[in-house]
Amino acid sequence: TDYFLLNCGSTSNSTSNDGRNWENDSKFSLPDMRNTSFQSTASKQDPSVEIVPYMTARIFHNQFTYSFPVSPGQKFVRLYFYPVSYSVGLDITRSYFSVTANSFTLLSNFSAYLNVIGTSSPLANREFIINVLQTDERLNITFIPSPSSYAFINGIEVISMPNNLYTDHT
Repeated sequence: TDYFLLNCGSTSNSTSNDGRNWENDSKFSLPDMRNTSFQSTASKQDPSVEIVPYMTARIFHNQFTYSFPVSPGQKFVRLYFYPVSYSVGLDITRSYFSVTANSFTLLSNFSAYLNVIGTSSPLANREFIINVLQTDERLNITFIPSPSSYAFINGIEVISMPNNLYTDHT
């Protein structure tokens, strides 16, 4: 029932090579998004990297939250990271941050850059399953930069999962 694809940092909606439609991230963030974050474009494109959702990013120097109106149940959450330098001149090797979803810590002192060193892929995607219990609950995904650092995200995917696909609540 819930299906969200955010192309973070993009100024318009776009379609990825696989035909999926990605929204820009403005309607899922706080009203003062322009004061707490900025959008940027990747400085280079590896031939294996798709334009959507990887070539734009939302960058944060302070805590920043995306808020999704979701129905109760399990949600599949995928975070997309393309750790390269961005047009704002920030050093990607100095990007460390944590990510929470409601009361759960998904990533702690995470470096997307360190996660791709020595691998065959320039991308660092992370996947999670979050259980939303309440009817009126929102799924809040918060990025928290480490001290003297910054956080970034290229894309966020949130999709409802069938009940009891991975866990049995009976």
